[in-house]
Amino acid sequence: MIRSLLVLTAALMLCATLTASDDRVDVGANPSAAAFFRNRIEPVLREHCWRCHGATKQKAGLRLDSLAATLAGGENGPALIPGDSDHSRLVTSVRRTQEPHMPPDDSLPAQVVADLARWVEIGAPWPMSRAESTPVANVPVAKAGPPLAGRMHPLIVHFPIALTLIVLPFALIARRRGGTWDTALALLVYAGAASAVAAVASGLFFAGHQDPQMLARHELVGWIAASGTVVCALLAALHQRDPSRRWILELALVATALAVGLAGHFGGEMVHGVGFPFR
Repeated sequence: MIRSLLVLTAALMLCATLTASDDRVDVGANPSAAAFFRNRIEPVLREHCWRCHGATKQKAGLRLDSLAATLAGGENGPALIPGDSDHSRLVTSVRRTQEPHMPPDDSLPAQVVADLARWVEIGAPWPMSRAESTPVANVPVAKAGPPLAGRMHPLIVHFPIALTLIVLPFALIARRRGGTWDTALALLVYAGAASAVAAVASGLFFAGHQDPQMLARHELVGWIAASGTVVCALLAALHQRDPSRRWILELALVATALAVGLAGHFGGEMVHGVGFPFR
C-alpha cells in the first residue's frame, strides 16, 4: 500500500507542478464577469472615454469603444494588455502614473480606478451583448505578474487536494479488508493539513483581481476545507494512541474531501467561468 501511495502522490505532484508552470491564463465565458463589465466598466468608458475615443472622434488615433480597437491602441501603442494592469495604458493613465493622464481635467474616483484594474487583471472580458460573454482566452500572463511565491499558489493548493483525496479511498479499502491504519496514511494526513494552511495563506496574500462574489465563496469553502484537514490531522494523531474510534476519523475525512472538492470547483469557476467542467 505504501508503494502505491508514493507513486500516486508523485504523479499528482507532477501534474500540479505542470499546472503551476503554465504561463497562460484561460478566462472562460463568465456571467459574473460580463455583469461586472456592464455595470462597472462600460458606464465609465461611456461617460469618460468614448467622447474623445469613440466612433466620431479618435484622439491620438485611439478608439476605446470595442475590445479589438482597445487592444489595437493608437499612436502610443496598445491601450490594453489583458491580465497586466500595470502595463495597460488604460489603467496607468487613469492612475495618473503615465502620460497622458486621463481624464485630462480631473482624476477618477479611487474605486473606479480599482474596478478598471481588476477588469484588466481578469482578462478584460468584453461581452458583445448583455446576453453574451465573450472570453479573452489564452492571454499571456504579464512578465511583471505575481512573484514566484504567487505563481506557486496552484502547486500548494493542488497538493493538499491530492493528499486528502488519496487518503480517503485507501483508508476505506483498509477498513473493508480488515486492516489497520499505517504510518503512511497518517503522514499524508499531516502533510495535507500543513499544505492546506499554506494554500489558504498564499490565497489570502495574492488574491485581489478575481470576481468578488466568486472569490468570497471560494475563500469560505477553502477555510472550511483547511479547517477540516487540521481536524483530520488531530484525529489521526489521537488514532495512533487509541484506534477504537476510527470511524470518527474516517467520517471527518469524508467531510473534508467533499469540502476540498467543492473549494476546487469554485476555484475553477472563478478562473474558467461557471459550468467550466462541461464546456
